Parts: sequence; C-alpha cells; structure tokens
Amino acid sequence: MMMRKLLILSAAACLMAFGCGPSEPEPTTTPAVDVATGGSSETTDPGASETPVDPTGTPAVTDPAPDEVKDPAPEIITEPKLTLENLGAQVDTALANVGPAKVDVEALFNLPGGRGNARPDALIKDHDTFRIDWYFPGEGAKPNRVVANEGEMIELSKEGWKSTSRRGGAFTKTELADWDETFYRDVFAGFLDGRDMFGPLFSYWSDESNGIKVTFDEREQLIDGRDYKFYTVLAEMEGDDARLIEVKIDSVRLLPVAIRTHGGESEPYYYKLWSAKWAFGGEHDPKVFDLSIADN
Repeated sequence: MMMRKLLILSAAACLMAFGCGPSEPEPTTTPAVDVATGGSSETTDPGASETPVDPTGTPAVTDPAPDEVKDPAPEIITEPKLTLENLGAQVDTALANVGPAKVDVEALFNLPGGRGNARPDALIKDHDTFRIDWYFPGEGAKPNRVVANEGEMIELSKEGWKSTSRRGGAFTKTELADWDETFYRDVFAGFLDGRDMFGPLFSYWSDESNGIKVTFDEREQLIDGRDYKFYTVLAEMEGDDARLIEVKIDSVRLLPVAIRTHGGESEPYYYKLWSAKWAFGGEHDPKVFDLSIADN
C-alpha cells in the first residue's frame, strides 16, 4: 500500500527557504466580489486579510509564525452526491464559463533535481481573452505565458513571443497517464488548448483497467471560524511507477483549488504542489491583453 502521508511545507516556510517568484504582473483592477480560497464557499472582500489553505487541510502560514497557528477542526467527510465523471465534466464547464477572474497560484516542488516555488497568476476576462502564466520545475524564474485577445493568441517562449493557437482534440491515454508531469499548465488546458481536462482525467482514473485506486469524497472543515467545503479526489498508482495524486475542487463553484503529487514510498519527500486563490468580478486593465507586446 502506498504511503498516504505527505510532508508539505507551509507557504511561508517555502518562501523563506527558496523564494523564487515571478515578476510583478501588469496593472489590473482588483476583482470585486466572491473569493474562493482553498475551497472556501464564502463571499468575501478580496482586499481583506486571507489565510490560504494548503491541500492537506492545514492552514498555510503567512502570519503568525508556524508554531502559533491553531489546529483546524476535524474534517467532516461525506459521500459525494454525484459521480466522479460528472464532477469532472462540471469542473470543465465551470472553467469554460469563468470570467472576469483573477487566479493567484502558488506552485511548489521538491524533486531530485532541486526544490523551489513560484507565484504565477492568471487574469481572465472570458474564455477567449486572458493572460495565463505557469511554471515547470527546472525552467528557472521566468514564467511560460500565453496572452489571448478575442481568440487570437501569442505565447512567450525561450526565443521570444510567437503566434499560437488552440490545438483542440481530446487528451490521449498517454497524456492522462502522465498528467502529474504537466498539471501546472494543463489545469488551464480549456483556455490554452480548447480541450476539456478534468472530465477525461477523472474518467481515466475511474477506469479499473488502468489499475488506479481512487478515493472520492466531499469534505467540510471549519478553519479559523470559516467553513471550507470541497471535493477530494485521491488517485494512487502502485507498482514500479508508484505515486499519488490529489485534487481538491471547491464544491460550490466547482473550480480546482489544490493539486499535489507524491512520489510514493520509494521517494517519500518528493512532491509537487499547486494551489489557487480565485477572485471574481471587476475589470482588468485592457493592456494586460494587448497582443502588440509581441511586436516590441
């Protein structure tokens, strides 16, 4: 049986240990209402102080120090009222209809080649107008970036800006099997590629012929006086390629709020982590989506 326990550093501890973040984003107005933070279902002023939640269910620490944080209440775990395949399809639909929104992402990793963290973001007007950044471990501090304006897209590569387009089509079985290598980008595949991600992924995990043990439940937890509700999907791959992947979905807005991978018993301290704070409403500065940057 694969070891379930995973050592996850708090956000503040990771920042102090290896702080490697992107440059400041272009100006944008602050989205106005309804913030989903680490599975929160509340409507909150995004300017207020927030305590982000890591995917283990323990508050990530910004202030005070780690030893001063109160333990959260026990999780209440219940049987989901929908199938895993239906959840995946609903997440894809929710992502396709997001906007305007701002997504503050924290990406952490501890791998054989090193460890680090980054804070890319996504600024979304709608499905066809957005700016999305992401990082892959080992690529340094400069983010990958795609800017889209009414369906026309440009991508920042090592050689500079270039025109790009959505590839379309469906994810292959090989791509789904290797999703833990690409999820930093593919969580936004609906925007970047025009491809549904979570429906095919959860269907692949649920297919018994693929030899994946899946645990799917709905959880509720009171943390610092706030009620957090989310779906948790845990996929365990055993054998020579043993590893664990956990996905947390906000159960109200049906958007991904945390993803973590774990190398298994043979590599117990290797992991990747993606967590997101979603804010909705307001307007972004049109300059954020200006494609003329490719001409500079």
